[in-house]
Amino acid sequence: MLRLWGLGGVGEIGGNKLLLEGGDSGVFLDFGVSMSVKRRFFSLHLRPRTPTYLSLYLMTGVIPRLGGIYREDLLRIDSPASSILDKAPKPRVDACIVSHAHIDHYGHVSLLSPNIPIYMGSTTHLLIKHRQETSSQRELEGQVLHYRDVEDNVEEERRVATFRTGDKIRLGGFTIRPIHVDHSIPASYGFVIEWGGQTIAYTGDFRMHGPKSELTWDFVEEARGVDALLVEGTRIGEVERVEERDVERDLDKWVKSHEGKLVSIMVSEMDFDRLQTVIRVAEENGRSLILPVKVMKMLESLKTAQGIKVPSLGDNVSVLLDRRGSGRYDIERDYRGWMRKTLQQLHDKGVELISGPRISKNQSKYILVLSRPESITELAWIKPEPGSPLILSTSEPHNEEQEIEREKLMNWAALLGLKVLKCHASGHAEQGSILRLISEIGAKTIIPIHTEDEELFSKLVSTHMPGSRMMRIGGTQPIITLG
Repeated sequence: MLRLWGLGGVGEIGGNKLLLEGGDSGVFLDFGVSMSVKRRFFSLHLRPRTPTYLSLYLMTGVIPRLGGIYREDLLRIDSPASSILDKAPKPRVDACIVSHAHIDHYGHVSLLSPNIPIYMGSTTHLLIKHRQETSSQRELEGQVLHYRDVEDNVEEERRVATFRTGDKIRLGGFTIRPIHVDHSIPASYGFVIEWGGQTIAYTGDFRMHGPKSELTWDFVEEARGVDALLVEGTRIGEVERVEERDVERDLDKWVKSHEGKLVSIMVSEMDFDRLQTVIRVAEENGRSLILPVKVMKMLESLKTAQGIKVPSLGDNVSVLLDRRGSGRYDIERDYRGWMRKTLQQLHDKGVELISGPRISKNQSKYILVLSRPESITELAWIKPEPGSPLILSTSEPHNEEQEIEREKLMNWAALLGLKVLKCHASGHAEQGSILRLISEIGAKTIIPIHTEDEELFSKLVSTHMPGSRMMRIGGTQPIITLG
């Protein structure tokens, strides 16, 4: 029989850690960071040190109490963690399958034993590698594709295998078929999993209103009639459906209505569809686009990915030189590591590198993309004309920490005299699309994950699909789902 452990992503948004067991085989579906649990106990300045990572995370519930799955080098220097896990369940784990490159789905792979192979999409591998190379932090939680043994300080590669839609992954008694879905990041996957004549489907994160909605429909076709469906419900309580074309329409309108002023747009670094939208709006309005160096590096990396169409940036794109070091914008003196190397490569290719003071002299010429809230301080050196728009094209804050960050952003906008505008199309399906996907697939058992409103989810499914059985999971004991 199939057994399912709901170790994360249950009763919360993100933090997916789902373990399927069948016979003597076991597979993790994602092993992400539980942001909701982590922020209850830790912050930027309150973090565990290396010898206490596992024990503190186990004590607080950031990671599940399961034996035999964590890094042996960390356990050897963290005796409290070993004691906590001494009597914990020790499931068989043959591999961890990563659905996409958002940290709430893959981030705590860094703490898993290197004996557990990791499977991910080929483009997901590129994106995680990009994030690791450009991260300012060199902590344990960044060690996903490789890790550094804390005792002998030797860096080792993890056992990583990549896949694409159409592949079949055989692990123990499991056959796992990855099928692409549409989400706000490229190379997002759902999975159809077979074991002993039974089937279970896992949506990962998905939407049906995005520019690549046909990908999600491919998943629906492959998953029809499965025995059980693990389905994300981030926006099960929301009925509004904003599409990318709606965002493009608003952006175009606001750029046109602010002639003579700098237009700044806050976009999440890996929201690939939004970046393409901004590129099109810049071209339509004859403006030069200024990108952060980190975003430019990501786009350069994606050029090697199969099946990903990276937009042609042409000669009308510059890269922002943010103020560092001596403040003189000298590549050799003021920038370090990957940033210096990337800036030099772009300069050698003829890409314009542009500083705030230069932008300030001809503000109406540009659309400036900002990918991090703290980047708004760069506008202090640009000095936008009063009433210049700051367009927030990212998701709304959904926790206290993000609300505090958004408040700081708004304070800076007020200080600089900016007009704040908002438009965003979510990477997650709204209520109607979630119910439609469930209805089309027609699974016997529905298991809600990645949602904070299981009660509403259950009520809606029982109303619209009365023949389906709802099941909730959670905790460090397996629930028998099929058999």
